Amino acid sequence: GKEDEFKDEVCDDVARAVGGSKDGLRVLSVSAGSVIARVVVEEGVCPEGRSVGEVVQDLVKQSQDSGSVLKLGKYTQRVKEMRVIRTGTEPVENVTKVLPLLGEDGQPMVGQDGQ
Repeated sequence: GKEDEFKDEVCDDVARAVGGSKDGLRVLSVSAGSVIARVVVEEGVCPEGRSVGEVVQDLVKQSQDSGSVLKLGKYTQRVKEMRVIRTGTEPVENVTKVLPLLGEDGQPMVGQDGQ
């Protein structure tokens, strides 16, 4: 449905931004309103062997740069904020990161059109 398509395209945007594979990315959840996508970045997402921590820091930096690849994405172009959410007490490098991507109001609402 539309939500699965949206999740897949967010993963495409993020993978392109970090030069990696969307196979290492998952959208855990999507909330309507200002669209919030919770994205998991897994180890091995980038072919050049960057750690999850390095990939996430790259995404956070790109979210603040209007000329970045992330800001050219179909949906990620409207990212207003990107935060790293950690769980547990493991070092940052060993934790899968969850990135909420906050879009603007007025974006195509996930869950509409019969979803």
